[in-house]
Amino acid sequence: VTFVVVAAAVVFTFVQFEPSNLFLNTTISGGDTGAHVVLPWIAQHQLLPNLRLTGWTSSNWDGFPAVTFYFPLPIYSIVALAQVIPYDVAFKLGTAAPMILLPVAGWLMGRLSRAPFPVPAVLAAATLPYMFGTEYSIYGGNIPSTLAGEFAFSWGLWFALVFLGLVMRGLQTGRYRAAAGECAAQSHS
Repeated sequence: VTFVVVAAAVVFTFVQFEPSNLFLNTTISGGDTGAHVVLPWIAQHQLLPNLRLTGWTSSNWDGFPAVTFYFPLPIYSIVALAQVIPYDVAFKLGTAAPMILLPVAGWLMGRLSRAPFPVPAVLAAATLPYMFGTEYSIYGGNIPSTLAGEFAFSWGLWFALVFLGLVMRGLQTGRYRAAAGECAAQSHS
C-alpha cells in the first residue's frame, strides 16, 4: 500500500509537469528562471575550467557573484546531466526533480523516523497539497515558486524533510547524527 501511494504521488506530479514539454529541447522561462538558466552554463564554462565552484562572472548585469548565494548542488547536478543530454532538458529536469521526488522525501522522513504504518505513506501524500498550492508563487517550495525560479529552495526542502527523519531517528537511537548534520548542511546551502 505504501509503495502504491508513494509511486502514485510521484507519477501524478511527474505527469503534471507535462513530460512531452519537460523533455523538449527548449529554454525554460517564467519568473526569475530566465536569469537562472545562465548559472549552470557559467559553472561549466567559466568556473570549473578554473577549478572553482563559485566566483565572479561578467556574463550579464555588469557582473555578479556566480553560484555564491544559491545552493550549488542543483547547479552542478544540471552541469553533470548536461554532459549526457541537451542542456535545456537537463535544466528542466534539474528544476523539476525535487518537486517530482518530494513525495519520496516525505516517505523517507516517516520511514527514517520509524513512524508506524500508514504515517510514511500519509507524509508522502501530504506533500501534494503543499506542492500544488497556489497561494504564493515566490517564497519557494511549491510548484509555482519552483517554476518561477526558486528551484534551489525545492532541493533544500527535499533535504530538509530527510534531515527531519534523520534527526528523529537520531533522537531515538543515537545513530545517523552525522548524516543528519550533512543533510542540514545541504538544506541550508
